[in-house]
Amino acid sequence: YKTFYRCSITGKYLLKGSHSDGAIHGPLTLDANINASATNGEKEYKKYSFRGNFKEGVPEGNFKVDYPSYGIKVNVNYKNGILVGQYQVKGIDRGLPFNRTGTLTADGKPTGVWKYDYASGVEELTFLNGVVINKSSYDAGLSAKAKSYASGTISKEDLEKENIFVIPD
Repeated sequence: YKTFYRCSITGKYLLKGSHSDGAIHGPLTLDANINASATNGEKEYKKYSFRGNFKEGVPEGNFKVDYPSYGIKVNVNYKNGILVGQYQVKGIDRGLPFNRTGTLTADGKPTGVWKYDYASGVEELTFLNGVVINKSSYDAGLSAKAKSYASGTISKEDLEKENIFVIPD
């Protein structure tokens, strides 16, 4: 069967920024508060905000997103359009909270220890030159091969000969 409802969406949003020649320049902010209600009694309230900065249309500096209705918080940094430095994303995945933190190099590659914190526990991944060189599912041999690959002392083709495959994630 089919049922019909009337839905009403009201709210406010405020977008601030500047652009010229088709590119955003300087700070860009968005604040929104949205209410939705239907004749069946369902109601929903959404609030979100965005803060970022652009240089000639390219992301530059700190970017923050807050979407509390979905438990999402993002705090990342850009340099010339490349994600760099401290990285943190919190959110909900399949109804469960998660938090990912780590550091990116000047060329945007993950480096050092990253923490993937889920309701079921924490997984730590160690990166070298953007390659995962250690995580809970790796044995010592696989970690050693990953380090060799990240250091450039073994090729993807040589790893494949050993039935080890490099898969972009």
